Amino acid sequence: MRKMAFMLGIILILTIIPAALNNVIMADTSVPSLSRVARWGHTAIVEQLLENGADPNASDPVGRTALHYAARRPKVIAVLLKAGANPNVKDVFGNTPLHLAVVNRESVALLLEAGASPNQTNLTGSSPFDRAVRMGSNRSNLEVIRMLSSAGAK
Repeated sequence: MRKMAFMLGIILILTIIPAALNNVIMADTSVPSLSRVARWGHTAIVEQLLENGADPNASDPVGRTALHYAARRPKVIAVLLKAGANPNVKDVFGNTPLHLAVVNRESVALLLEAGASPNQTNLTGSSPFDRAVRMGSNRSNLEVIRMLSSAGAK
């Protein structure tokens, strides 16, 4: 219910004052609006926010951008990358969007195609490849491991 109210509020704002949406931060959080709607996979709203000037590389207090939040949403990732989102940006823990996307084969493919490095390590020394290996050997995960390996993961 709360999510629906939030989305209706965003839609209302989009129709009334679109120019005011540049990097709007919601009152109840310090996460940029673009990141919030990216996390939920609302591609059309992500596109509208970007058209109205939202910065695809704006970050929250821990350095996560909309691309981090959209890690499991390939359609949103494609829109953000087209808008200039940096696929190699690190949060304060050293995680890139690729670190967070290893659970989604399509997301990994898009990020690698956009130049995401499979070898960047986070503060614990783990690369996206390391995370994928630790996640187990289900069919989808094996494909992600192969993709990262083909992209030069060490």
